[in-house]
Amino acid sequence: MSSALTLYAHQKHLVHLAEEQVYEREKTNSAIINILSHVVESRNFESGTHILHVRAITNILLRQLVCTSRNGAQNRKEASWLTTNFSPACSPQRRR
Repeated sequence: MSSALTLYAHQKHLVHLAEEQVYEREKTNSAIINILSHVVESRNFESGTHILHVRAITNILLRQLVCTSRNGAQNRKEASWLTTNFSPACSPQRRR
């Protein structure tokens, strides 16, 4: 019984470490996309903003897909890596 609890605790710790690594990778990818879009934008304004617009529309479409899906929680976990700014809220995004 004790070894099963130890194994479970170790497994939970490994899952936590994996989640942290995924989160850090998402942050890094987001930073790289932002940097590259600024580099491209310095050469051609339309291309740089296009990159950011594609990212935003992907986020909106993904959020709506998860909200209308039958098993949204599972899809949210599977698909959150597509955009780093993923928000699980099912309300339409307001313009700022």
